[in-house]
This record gives sequence, C-alpha cells and structure tokens, in this order.
Amino acid sequence: MRPQAGFSTYRLLEIIIVVCLVLILAAVAADRLLPLRGAAEAARFENTLGAMRSGLGAAAVQQVLHSPRQNLRELARRDPLSLLSLKPDHGSGPTLPADGIAPGSWFYARNSHTLYYRVEYPQYFEGGYGSPPLIRMQIRVRGNENASVPRDLALVVIDRYRWTGSGVGQRVGQAEAKRKSAH
Repeated sequence: MRPQAGFSTYRLLEIIIVVCLVLILAAVAADRLLPLRGAAEAARFENTLGAMRSGLGAAAVQQVLHSPRQNLRELARRDPLSLLSLKPDHGSGPTLPADGIAPGSWFYARNSHTLYYRVEYPQYFEGGYGSPPLIRMQIRVRGNENASVPRDLALVVIDRYRWTGSGVGQRVGQAEAKRKSAH
C-alpha cells in the first residue's frame, strides 16, 4: 500500500509546529532565567563577604584573648581569604596582575592589602572599580587611629556598586557607601 500524499504533508506540518513551539518556549525561559545568573553571583559574593567578616571577627577575638598586648593592626594586613575554611577560586601576589583576574575570582594584592573580586556577569552589575568591573575591599582599623590598641577591625568595600537584574543584592555596597559618607 502506498501512503496518501496528504498524510506526509500533515506530519511535516505537525513537526514544524512542535519545533516552533519548543523554540518559543526556550526563548521565553532563557529570557527569564539568564538574569538569575546575576542574582546567583550577587548571593555568592555576599555569602563569601559575610563569611570573611565573620572570620575576621573570630580572628580578632582570638588575637585579643591570646595576646592582649598584640596590636590588631597586624590582622589588618592579612589576606581575608585566609580566614575561610573553604576558599573560593583566588590568587595573591604583590600587585594586581596586568592580565587581570579570571571572571568570578578573587585576588589579594599584598602591597596594597587590597582584596579584589572580578565580577563574572558585568551585564548585571553597576559601579565598582575599573573595566572589567572589580569590587575592592580592605580590612580597616576602626577606632582611634592614634590609640595603641584599636577598637576593632572591619572588612570594608571601597567602591560603590549595585547588582542589577532580579533585585537580589542591590543593597550591598550602597549601605557601606552611605555609612562611609556619614562618618
């Protein structure tokens, strides 16, 4: 038996419609899901920053308890990533490398005691330092600078920045910049 001519045309049209629908759904899903990469990066950055701040606080308490005469300023020259038990991708060196840092990575410049994070998805980020955008941080001594023993330490973000897209993480950087301008 020979198949009818209309039957094969109907099948071909059916396949074309299914393929078009799949492509339309994929485009809609990609449009909704891609901004989540920026939100995920913002959450990952905030989580790591919070862990470093907690580690810095614990290290400061430990140093004060074990050697009260020791100066916390020594801790301010330490790589904040060394305070983490699970370290993200990072490097260190005397200065920021000329070829830059890999996207989504951290780098500690020992000469300036500055920690850098290179933004992985700059299309969901505004501000920061340079191009491609970096977020710079330093451990700062808080309290009377002339006192023999400072009050405490803080891991401070230097540049104002804002994560864009889905709204997650937009407060990071802005709150610190407001706090710095108030002092």
